[in-house]
Amino acid sequence: MRRKAAPIAEDPRTPIIPCAHNLGPCSVQDYQICTLCGTYVSMAPVDPAAIYERDYWTHENGRSTISEQSFNVDNHRECGVTKNEYVMGQIEGAGGGALEIACAPGNLLRRLHDAGFTPVFGIDVDRSYREYIQETAGPEAHLMFGYFPEVTARINPGSFSLIVALDLFEHIHDPGPFLTECKRLLKDGGQLLLMLPMVSPGEEVTERFFCPAEHVYVHSVKHVTMMLEWAGFEAIKFGR
Repeated sequence: MRRKAAPIAEDPRTPIIPCAHNLGPCSVQDYQICTLCGTYVSMAPVDPAAIYERDYWTHENGRSTISEQSFNVDNHRECGVTKNEYVMGQIEGAGGGALEIACAPGNLLRRLHDAGFTPVFGIDVDRSYREYIQETAGPEAHLMFGYFPEVTARINPGSFSLIVALDLFEHIHDPGPFLTECKRLLKDGGQLLLMLPMVSPGEEVTERFFCPAEHVYVHSVKHVTMMLEWAGFEAIKFGR
């Protein structure tokens, strides 16, 4: 989706709530569904920092190792392509700065640099992975550690032509500040590329999308469209 030239919210602190979320029961355990937009909302008690604990990548916490994550994005194929191949195929043009939010394991940062984006920035929350990410991403990648959007508060507006966030948006408790900061950081005509589980009318709900302790929302296509338009994005496209 593309950034509009002019913002539409006078106060950047205004939360993005384009849907009032009239929640009702559904068949998915620990979720309720919005009768207005079709988004599933987790009812489980969730700690916003739970998925970012120090040992996130270890088997002890039921997560993949960072090496397995590399395999997931650059070796595992669905419909004939890897995740990173699919992402690179969605990028409309190259050049200018690029930012990846939640950049571990670093494979995509290297691809972006090799494709002509410069400078290339990556954000992650766990400093203990700095050496691994830097080695994987290459010396040209600039790494920042902390939580988005706070970590980018001092970066100038319009610094990036491309912002990428993969498998992250479903974890975000407050999508408003996330999207408004993406809009602020993008140049006019810049591209925001999100990858997340979504539901569409008439499509069978995929069970693996739902993880109430982590996936705060399983957004509907309708709600994602509403949020992006409210935040000032246009030329919104969806793919699978």
